[in-house]
Amino acid sequence: MAYRFFSPFPKHLQIRELLLRRIEREFQPGDQFPTEQALAEEFGVTRKTVREALRWIESEGLIRRGRGQGTFVTARPERPADNRVTGMSEHFAQLNLDTSAEVVSKGVETPPPEIAAALHRPHGEPVFRVTRTRHFEGAPLVFNECFVILHYGGRALECDFDQPSLMKELEEAVGESFQEKHQQIEATVADTHLAGLLDIALGAPVLVITRHYVDARGQSALVFRSSYRADRYYYTIDLAHPPDERAAPKRGRAPGRARKAG
Repeated sequence: MAYRFFSPFPKHLQIRELLLRRIEREFQPGDQFPTEQALAEEFGVTRKTVREALRWIESEGLIRRGRGQGTFVTARPERPADNRVTGMSEHFAQLNLDTSAEVVSKGVETPPPEIAAALHRPHGEPVFRVTRTRHFEGAPLVFNECFVILHYGGRALECDFDQPSLMKELEEAVGESFQEKHQQIEATVADTHLAGLLDIALGAPVLVITRHYVDARGQSALVFRSSYRADRYYYTIDLAHPPDERAAPKRGRAPGRARKAG
């Protein structure tokens, strides 16, 4: 089953931020930096993805690359230490990062009115709901909720909810391919329940990303709602495609990025 979704978080941006943190913490000017091949193997991505990440770091004068000479650190980033991450939490495991998921609850229940509306279900009609917390580097990062219409809910129980990609597990369990149709981003504050799950203060800022999915017939099927700690996460969008992805219809040349932090 194809795993299809809209990803506004290119992996090269995630890798770029991780490498910047590494330069800040582990390297001094003059130190040799890992090769493209070594980084590609470490993160489980192609050399092309690593090269895209390194290109920006080099343009900032932080590393120097020479054919046949290797890569060397020339300067450390002049910015305050930033412990936040960006991207889809499913990618963290794919990039071999220190991440884990813990199931909080699963079962059939009545969804909040805004979720029922997003699923085009009558208020009060139950859905299948599973919730998980994801930790990164030993601390809570995000609280994830997945609401699935009961048409798929029974088969959804067959999922391995401990796997990094819940979407992939759902598609395989129900034998259906889902497509993301709509995404909503909003800032809010932690209530008592969320504060306890994310280990933050009551009223601390939280970035909520709600993603709406439809099935192959275009019918609303499920909603993912992710509540991120704003002190550990920021939202990233790639506004254009890299030059080597140009195809009909033609796409822009220069990669861009916009940040949104809670």
